[in-house]
Amino acid sequence: MGSSAGSILPLTSTGETGVQLQYGFGIRSAIRNAWRRAFVRSQTRHLHGPNRWELNDKEVALILLGRDVIHSAPYFLDYYRARGVTKFVYLDNGSQDGSEYFFSSQPDTIVAQCLLNFRDYQAELRYCTACDFAIGGWRLAVDADELLDYWGSGQMNIPSLVDHLVTCGFTGLVAQMLEMVPRGSLRAHEHKTFAECVDSFRCYSISDIETRDYLSPEEPLFFFSSKNKLNNNNIKIMRGGLRRTIFGEECLLIKHVLFKCGKNVLPLPHPHFTCGLNLADFSAVLYHYKFAGPYFEKEKSLNREGRLSHCEGRIRLAAIERANDLVFDFDGLLEDPSVQDLVCQGFLVDQRSLTDAL
Repeated sequence: MGSSAGSILPLTSTGETGVQLQYGFGIRSAIRNAWRRAFVRSQTRHLHGPNRWELNDKEVALILLGRDVIHSAPYFLDYYRARGVTKFVYLDNGSQDGSEYFFSSQPDTIVAQCLLNFRDYQAELRYCTACDFAIGGWRLAVDADELLDYWGSGQMNIPSLVDHLVTCGFTGLVAQMLEMVPRGSLRAHEHKTFAECVDSFRCYSISDIETRDYLSPEEPLFFFSSKNKLNNNNIKIMRGGLRRTIFGEECLLIKHVLFKCGKNVLPLPHPHFTCGLNLADFSAVLYHYKFAGPYFEKEKSLNREGRLSHCEGRIRLAAIERANDLVFDFDGLLEDPSVQDLVCQGFLVDQRSLTDAL
């Protein structure tokens, strides 16, 4: 690690290529990926905080890769601190709104910056965020507009949740992403704070979701899912949801949000997957506030700068430009989800072991 603000990270990390070979990437792919990670490290500068967190087997560091996240950042930190998280890693990807300065003012946060294009280096950026700034322990991998919740969260904070996972021998937890929106016009909310958006974005939909068995060979992401051990067959790979209803997007909803790092674990080869995990027998929810705040300008900026590798951003932008607004008012729109509601509706999976632990 770099030894001071402005230092450059080293080019190597022990065992990376071996783990990739273990999970079937092939020698050429593993070497290419190692080279790309080394290049990302050479372009990454440490800005604030210790060089890395050293964690015991039950400690967790929240990792965040972001750009221009100042709108949600204060609420985001308060939310996760209130749930027991005490160590954060923020890798800034070229913010223009001062996000890196905000995080650098926080006493419990490591801040680094890499200006490489997210479109071209997303996997390597996420990998380095997970591996280069903390050793040992667990990672909570969330975006700045995602708020984690789970059965019993009012009685069991995130460190206690990790303690439960360790006791049960689990090394990973999946969450399903749930898009949260206001009823009616989105334009009416674009100048609200993130906290105000969380209060007013009360609606969701689970009526347009496709599910596949987690270990189905027909699943397009079977290469990644097959590297994990599933302990509850009711946990599915979900796609679609509200953004399919509005835009026709095939959004991947499952996300391997919490995982223990180890010598046989490959963090985030895909934005939503980590390989080598013994998965918990229940699922959590990530309340997703993608549409909060200056959403319209943010969508235009992402497309103008060419920072997305898929066509979904262009699909969303075309829909926005046609109507100059988004209006959320259609059959199947529900309000005020709780984890218990989502379990009853079949969106989440509960397990008796977690209930007993409470």
